[in-house]
Amino acid sequence: MFDAMNSVSQLPLQTSGLSKKITEAAEESRETLQMAWFGDLQLPALPSQWSVQQVKAWAAKNEATPIILQLIESEQIDGRTFLMSTVDDFTFPTMGHRIRFRNALESLKVINERGLRSADEPAAPPEYEI
Repeated sequence: MFDAMNSVSQLPLQTSGLSKKITEAAEESRETLQMAWFGDLQLPALPSQWSVQQVKAWAAKNEATPIILQLIESEQIDGRTFLMSTVDDFTFPTMGHRIRFRNALESLKVINERGLRSADEPAAPPEYEI
């Protein structure tokens, strides 16, 4: 019986065509996603594209308390949702924490808007020599 189980466990896993396509699409989107440095964190250049874990990592470096980090996780606050929040959506132990977090969050919103604007701007037409 164990010989049969061992032989089955050594067979290569079969993946459906659909799951293979999904995996390939995910890998392709990761490759085309532009990354940028936010302090010592390398994250997608557009904060609106951040995952919950990426928001949590950024928040941890920018005055977020353990309660805020837990809130981000439990409420599944991704980049898009995070950018719609305000400092009043969170609680802080001191006014200094609140102000620094607000400034950092406002900077993220500006970075995201600039990135979206530059992505929407058409490329300059090619220059031709006459």
